[in-house]
Amino acid sequence: MPLSVVVPAYDQAYSLELALGSLSRQTLPVEDFEIVIVDDCSTEDLAAVVDRFADVLDIQYLRNEVNLGRARTRNRGIAAARHDDLMLLDSDSYCAPDLLERHHRFADRPAGQILLGRRLEPEWDSLSTLARGDFPSAHSPLEQDPRYNLGFEPDTFLDSRTPWLFAYCNNMSVSRKLLDTVGGFNEDFRRWGYEDNELAYRIFQHHGRASGYFRYDADAVTYHLPHWRNWSVDWAGAQGYVPYMKERYRHFDVEFLGAPPAVLARMVPYYEQCLEALRTAGSVVPSLPSAGRELWFGFGVGRGCDHAAPVGADNLHLIGVSTPFAEGAYDRVVNVDLWRMLNAADMSALLLEGFRLAGEVTLVWSAAVDAPVATDLDYVVAMLRPHCRLEVRAGEGFALLHCRPLGG
Repeated sequence: MPLSVVVPAYDQAYSLELALGSLSRQTLPVEDFEIVIVDDCSTEDLAAVVDRFADVLDIQYLRNEVNLGRARTRNRGIAAARHDDLMLLDSDSYCAPDLLERHHRFADRPAGQILLGRRLEPEWDSLSTLARGDFPSAHSPLEQDPRYNLGFEPDTFLDSRTPWLFAYCNNMSVSRKLLDTVGGFNEDFRRWGYEDNELAYRIFQHHGRASGYFRYDADAVTYHLPHWRNWSVDWAGAQGYVPYMKERYRHFDVEFLGAPPAVLARMVPYYEQCLEALRTAGSVVPSLPSAGRELWFGFGVGRGCDHAAPVGADNLHLIGVSTPFAEGAYDRVVNVDLWRMLNAADMSALLLEGFRLAGEVTLVWSAAVDAPVATDLDYVVAMLRPHCRLEVRAGEGFALLHCRPLGG
């Protein structure tokens, strides 16, 4: 089956020229792929650049009459593509000669799989080599795929529990059927950042959060061409999408989004192991006098965020560190043992989040829990006491840590 290469573009005509030049020198026969360029209302004349390759590439050029943003522009290109095997590329991506061949070969993948290629960041010497139509023979550490410094582990990526963190759509192939199934790119994402991660998260959800559907080919190489960046503006805009994702995807892996990717990539599988151990660890769910509006977290708590019950709109699998609920929405938050699996920083964040939601946080400590959780009650009490009004009460087989804000 032929491949459709979908390329959104905005200005950077010099990069697009180099990118199209690299696409014109692919080992994959030109009759086996098409290029779909979607110009997001550029101020530069990208049509003239595309015209120069019309005789050597099967290329469509579409132009948005107004700037629609990254996600809508990608969706327009996908809709215009003639083929069902899709490769997603950026206009500032210079392609190794066998890039499309490798993605085309992957089109015979098992249903629902996604291929991610390697992204190199060329320095000026390497750029000069690329501009001549050649390829660098070696790459400096600064030129390596930036994901390698963000917790991405190529050798074990197939088993990753956070593959969506590293799914950059500047070098990705996916079937139209899968994109249609999950709804394509989310058009709420107009600015730079997270539109590819959000799409990948929905694909991860679609596959039941199972590993093994995201693959990585280190030999499917693109070079991310240098261009003007204002990182303070870009990152500020991107971080605005973090609360959006936490509100939309109420699950504990997104609950921790905002932590450095390398931390999150290690944290999620570890906390998954802790949760699985807590499932049968013997937590005690105490009977407490009603405080009015209550939010519970734990296994078998029967309300709020009950990890023993199926996840759903009315039963969120959150830990309690960052929740989508309104300030003061509850009178008491109760957390049964989940809080004990957290490191000290996350445990502190959980208590502060509880104080945002309610005037009282009750932490339940089950004595006989057999799981990788905090086991030194005295130490934990000593750590928390300076930062809240803390009362410890002993029950049969458990202790209750009643916490209220200082000055509250």
